[in-house]
Amino acid sequence: MPSRLYRLSHESGKASVKALPQSIARIERLRLEVFHGKQDERAIDAAWPLLGDEDAALRHAARVAVESQPVAQWRERALAERSHPWRQLNALIALCRCGGNEDLEPVLVALSLIDSGALSGSQRIAWLRAHELALMRLSPTNPSQRERVADLLLPKFPSGDDREDQLLIGLLAHVDAKGLLDRALPMLTPMRPSTPPAWAEIAQRNKNYGGAIATMLAAMPPAQQIAIAYALRNVKAGWTMEQREAYFAFMAEAKKQKGGASYQGFCKRIVEDAYDNCSDAEKAQLADAVGKARAEPKPFVATQPKGPGRRWQLDEAKAIARTQLQRDRDLQNGRNLFYATGCAGCHQFSGEGKDVGPDLTSLGNRFSADDVLEAILEPSKVVSDQFAGAVLTKKDGSTVFGRVSRREDGGSIVHEVVTATADAAVVRVADGEVARVEPAKLSVMPQGLVDRCSEAELMDLLAYLLSRGN
Repeated sequence: MPSRLYRLSHESGKASVKALPQSIARIERLRLEVFHGKQDERAIDAAWPLLGDEDAALRHAARVAVESQPVAQWRERALAERSHPWRQLNALIALCRCGGNEDLEPVLVALSLIDSGALSGSQRIAWLRAHELALMRLSPTNPSQRERVADLLLPKFPSGDDREDQLLIGLLAHVDAKGLLDRALPMLTPMRPSTPPAWAEIAQRNKNYGGAIATMLAAMPPAQQIAIAYALRNVKAGWTMEQREAYFAFMAEAKKQKGGASYQGFCKRIVEDAYDNCSDAEKAQLADAVGKARAEPKPFVATQPKGPGRRWQLDEAKAIARTQLQRDRDLQNGRNLFYATGCAGCHQFSGEGKDVGPDLTSLGNRFSADDVLEAILEPSKVVSDQFAGAVLTKKDGSTVFGRVSRREDGGSIVHEVVTATADAAVVRVADGEVARVEPAKLSVMPQGLVDRCSEAELMDLLAYLLSRGN
């Protein structure tokens, strides 16, 4: 699409602009930011009171100012802080971020002395986050420390608050809390799709908003239960066979929900991690349950275009679209042709297809029918740098054209080429076999993909691509 660059300037005498008065909070924040990344003997005393401010932005600015000073100057003050919950929590978080292993024990003791029941919801989140930072940044931990954290947190799980429970189960799994499985596994049944978020109604305000979002809202993933399964995937000991089977049965059902382009891959990774942590004896008994959890969604079976086709020319297709596109089009046939013509081999639309090329769901928001036809029929006319093709030349003189990436595979470096073919076949070439990789001016999208389509079929496909998934 064409773009423009505008320069806006102010001519004296033609207009006047008055600066808005700065809020006291903004003035305080700017004063604190002077100390960010700089050592200054005034910083700690200036910032410390604001670690407990009600304004989250001010608390953050104050903590960064403190963290910018040598930790030896404020370590003891952080550990002794008791004047305000927010001030104490932010001081301990700062110490977790800046301290060393020698600070782990006193930090855990200080956190254990805080009455979490007296904290607000956001303060409890910060309290749990401080535990996370302590275990992560001040590690290693010893068995006694892990046991004490488990004893402190296990009685609080489940709390009934989704965010708190996500943090709690992550911490409890990390410290191998005994009894966690007995508390957590029952929470996976029955499957409970998440409540649509508050912003979901935005998708209904305008027809241009997301069909992919609407599809997900119609079959919301069990986000909270997925968070539980994610944490439990690394728990190795203490499982009964019934618990293992229930876990993989839940994952098999969860994979049937919609959750965006990455959802299936995320679920698959959870299943594989959990399976890797099973014993050999468990793996043998869980073959059926794991097989169901690993099962891929049934692929869309497309019927081929009926034709008669032709070698489509851009001007001809544009002229037909001007009169035929606005008629009642068969969007289900358009979806079928999205697969049959090979579009789905590289592109996603409304959560379906592959993500080699750009997602096409929002085409209708940004491009006209003429633009889309040009991209289909003359794909090399305008080629984005992000999706430009390349020619890989092997040492034997043969070449492969497509989208080339270099990655590690099983400890070896390979060049992976998504070829410029209708099926987007992937070719892997060992690094040692590659002579050179050179950029190409041609698009990796092949020409002629729709030449098997009749006039009506091309219009159905075009209408589908412009439908925004609605």
